[in-house]
Amino acid sequence: MIMLLAITMIACVDVPARARGNAYTELRSKLVHYARSMLGTPYVWGGTSPRGFDCSGLVQYSYEKVGVSVPRTAAEQLAASSPLGLSKLKPGDLLLFTTGRMQHHVGIYIGHGKFIHAPRAGEDVMISTLDNPYWHAALTRAGRFLN
Repeated sequence: MIMLLAITMIACVDVPARARGNAYTELRSKLVHYARSMLGTPYVWGGTSPRGFDCSGLVQYSYEKVGVSVPRTAAEQLAASSPLGLSKLKPGDLLLFTTGRMQHHVGIYIGHGKFIHAPRAGEDVMISTLDNPYWHAALTRAGRFLN
């Protein structure tokens, strides 16, 4: 009887944790889906909508689509996100870059060393890789808003 009660208690404790993990996996999948749906959208400085995005506007928009509020600028997103080792990256995490003197850039990791971002004026939202020497050298750190 005690053994059955102990097993039942463990099962009851484990289910919510597993459910929460599945919910976050689904949330991450939706986040990446929304970011991918913006591929080809033009870069617009200060842009926060499908008419045009800057890097942090794309991040903010994609997170808002899944009900998660994040700060507006790349610098604020860097400061507010939880630091993360690259080996722990999951789709939906942020990749934060320093692209010049005090200039920050941010992208959404989508897996397999790739990320979606709005790179700069004259370019559209695109997928890039961390294997690219420019992005590899500019990488500052990874960050997380979703557990």
